[in-house]
Amino acid sequence: MDVLKFYYQPVLSILLPALVCLALVRIYFYRGVRYRYPLSNALAAQGALSSHKRSVVFFALRFLLLTIFILLIAKPQLIDPRSKITVEGIDIVLVIDVSGSMSHPHHAHDNRSKIVTAQQEAIRFVDKRVNDAIGLVLFGNVALSRCPITADKLLLKSIIGDIEIGSIDPQGTVLSSGIITAANRLKYSKSTSKIMVVLTDGQPSQNDADHVVAIAIAKELGIKIYTVGIGDDQQQQVFWYYTAPPLNTALLESIAHETGGTFFQAKNADDMRSIYDTIDALEKNKIEAPVFGRKQDWFLPLLWSALALIMSEVLLSTFVWFGL
Repeated sequence: MDVLKFYYQPVLSILLPALVCLALVRIYFYRGVRYRYPLSNALAAQGALSSHKRSVVFFALRFLLLTIFILLIAKPQLIDPRSKITVEGIDIVLVIDVSGSMSHPHHAHDNRSKIVTAQQEAIRFVDKRVNDAIGLVLFGNVALSRCPITADKLLLKSIIGDIEIGSIDPQGTVLSSGIITAANRLKYSKSTSKIMVVLTDGQPSQNDADHVVAIAIAKELGIKIYTVGIGDDQQQQVFWYYTAPPLNTALLESIAHETGGTFFQAKNADDMRSIYDTIDALEKNKIEAPVFGRKQDWFLPLLWSALALIMSEVLLSTFVWFGL
């Protein structure tokens, strides 16, 4: 059954009672100017006078007209609550390394820094996950929850685009602490599917939490972790002034395997795009959700009703009661 709702409910709650109060004051307390003549008293005594209902009819027409105007301001909408479609809803947290090494070029043939590539592909991934709630955790020498799990994709993309190396201490890579921080965000999620996408380019630092604890927390909360390693597991000379840190692929593989996810290695920007596309294709969870777009505005029917009332008063005053 369709439900009638008002987009601006507070407007309706304030103006409609105010109109009713004004109408009651008009009916019970307002007294117009009256002129008394001797002849009218004699005619009234003989029952020759009658009170015309013109003022009552016009009052009713104007009251209805003002009521319709208030309804138009409140924006009435007819909604079908039974309409549902199948959508894919998953709670996701992106966990991104912002240590100092992420500012270095991704590859000898690509001048873009690894963090820039990570930002671009993360934003592209967010654009594709229309029905998912996504959060963001950053980690360097400390881990920071940068954005809670949200469906506001514009806000999230803005935050991802503003990531800068140095926004948190870049002298370290607390990978496991980042995972624990993201798990804390997903702890109260009611989604049946919860995942992390963890992206890093180096070895965890000594002040990092125990990876065994991070894996245990993720498993207890039912979180699947996809790990993405940027670079190579061997120390690599990219330019004469920069040596890329080696990846701890064994650790990243263990984290992914223990939580039911997959480890990926991105040696260049094309690899990273392919990895995000693969994760996007793997993580699909079909659920039934209401379609809030199926609404029918009642603007035109009410507008035509208002015009009809105005024309009614004009016609009555012009052709019916014009001499009264």
